[in-house]
Amino acid sequence: LPVYFAPANPGDNGAVFMSAAEISSLLVSYGNIRKPLQLQKLSTILQKHGFVPRKIGKGKRGFVLYQLQDLDNQRKIDARNAGGEGGEGGDTF
Repeated sequence: LPVYFAPANPGDNGAVFMSAAEISSLLVSYGNIRKPLQLQKLSTILQKHGFVPRKIGKGKRGFVLYQLQDLDNQRKIDARNAGGEGGEGGDTF
C-alpha cells in the first residue's frame, strides 16, 4: 500500500480523492493482488497507515491521497522551482 499511495490533506497540490473501490481497483491492477480486499477491510488498513477517511458531497466517501508517481513528479517540479529563481533554493535532482 505505501508503495502506491501516500496520505495527503484536502487542498494539497496534486492530491486526489479516491473511494475505497477505486483504490482497490488500482491495487489489483498494479499490485500483486489476485482478488480485491473487502472494502471495509481496505478502509481499516488505509486508516492504520495514516490515511484519513473523508466524505465529499452526498454519500461519497473515500480518502484524499497522493498516487506516488504524481508525488515524485511534484517533488521534481518543486525542486526545480526552488533552485531556479533568484539563486536561492536547495539542490535540484
